[in-house]
Amino acid sequence: MFHCIPLFLDQAPSPLSQLPVQYTDYTQWQREYLQGEVWDRQLSFWKRLFTNELPVLQLPADRPRPTRSVFKGDIVTLKFKNYWTN
Repeated sequence: MFHCIPLFLDQAPSPLSQLPVQYTDYTQWQREYLQGEVWDRQLSFWKRLFTNELPVLQLPADRPRPTRSVFKGDIVTLKFKNYWTN
């Protein structure tokens, strides 16, 4: 990426080879895969996982915005329970 950004900014051709699969190919495959029994199992899983009330996230974006933009970045670490990420 480091080498591609200047080329992109100069509107030069990409040195990267064309991908054999595009996003639209993936979405078509996903749509076909998630039908019938597979869809029912997936939906059932998520409904069971979130049967209880969802917690309200207190994100740093809930603070008032400064009157002058300073463009300082920061890192926000979120911890998820293992059963949500497996």
